[in-house]
Amino acid sequence: MRRLKRSLQVVGPDLGKRALILYAFTLPLGKTLSAVIALVAAAALLREDLKSFLRRAFNDEIFRVLALLLFLYILGLLWSHDLISGLKMCKKAALLSGVYLLCFLHLRDSSSRERVLLAFVGGVTVLDLIALMKFLGVFGEGAFQLPCKALMNHIWFGNLSALSFYLALLLAMRRPLLRALLWGGGLIALVAVLLSTSRGVWLALLIVLILWSLLFRGRQRTLAIVVLSCLAMGGLLGHSLIGKRVEQARNEVRAFMRGERLASSVGDRLAMWYTSWQIFLDHPFIGAGTGDYEEEVFRKTEELGSFRYIRHYNQPHNIYLHALVMHGLVGLGVLLGVFALLLKRAWVGFRSPETWSFGAMGISAIVHTMVAGFTEGVLRIHVLVSALGLILGCCLVYNETKRKDV
Repeated sequence: MRRLKRSLQVVGPDLGKRALILYAFTLPLGKTLSAVIALVAAAALLREDLKSFLRRAFNDEIFRVLALLLFLYILGLLWSHDLISGLKMCKKAALLSGVYLLCFLHLRDSSSRERVLLAFVGGVTVLDLIALMKFLGVFGEGAFQLPCKALMNHIWFGNLSALSFYLALLLAMRRPLLRALLWGGGLIALVAVLLSTSRGVWLALLIVLILWSLLFRGRQRTLAIVVLSCLAMGGLLGHSLIGKRVEQARNEVRAFMRGERLASSVGDRLAMWYTSWQIFLDHPFIGAGTGDYEEEVFRKTEELGSFRYIRHYNQPHNIYLHALVMHGLVGLGVLLGVFALLLKRAWVGFRSPETWSFGAMGISAIVHTMVAGFTEGVLRIHVLVSALGLILGCCLVYNETKRKDV
């Protein structure tokens, strides 16, 4: 251990920062590579005194509340039958708090946080360009095939692109020299979101942009104009596609209400949500356990005599119903409490002239996650959990941020 510490000190004090910049860039592009880089960033902490950084960590209210969420997941293993699935869920909660902690401990000034966020935007922009080239037929099976995606599920792709869109526009307010590049990256991300065809992502993006129009009114006219332009452009370019997807969803809802079985994402979600609610009613207070969603779905569909076709899903595509199934009212209360505290911290940053853009980025990512979580299990997906932890760790720490936003 002493040899490792000496080796890390020889490499330099900025190893953790450099590793996090590379981690942010590679996160959208490769799970294995980014995980190895994250381990390097974690190993860099061995240079510091263990008691010192543990004291810093547990003095931070954000880390404490994320640790509480992880503790609830671990506690839920006590009444879970499927421990393997439960441990996988605990891993996701640990990932969220772990990535946040790495950013919190390594990034002690606004400049380093900006660089990490810029690297993340750069990585997602590369991902979006790959997807758009596939869509245009530069490579791949054929041109103009929807949904547009690259390297991952189209819903995950759409959520990542939306997060990059928020960050690019808000970072442009802090980096005037990079403003044109960042606006270009934001435009690419917006097109990627539209072509992802994910209605849940569209809804989350719309809610965040409406929130922006309220938050920035009279404060950042340039950004307000950009927001209105994005809404107009999105409506113009995606009018036909959006209308078609919304009408399809309406037809699928009507079919479900008539008792018809359609091979559709909306129909399957409605079946999962109904079944999850019935499971919650069986375990209203502390839930069925952290890992028992699939087991409970099998039991409940047998009991109901219907919806057996949803058994292959490992989560209900709704983070709130999943919390109710796993940990009952206690779990939902903790989840909502976590979101409330995160929004409170982001709001503190938004109200300060020095940190308003960091606060706005935090609010955007949190609200997007909350809205997207109604139709997708965003807290179970590795790349989305990691991205959220990264943004929280960069945007909800204001103690050393000096430079005012432009």
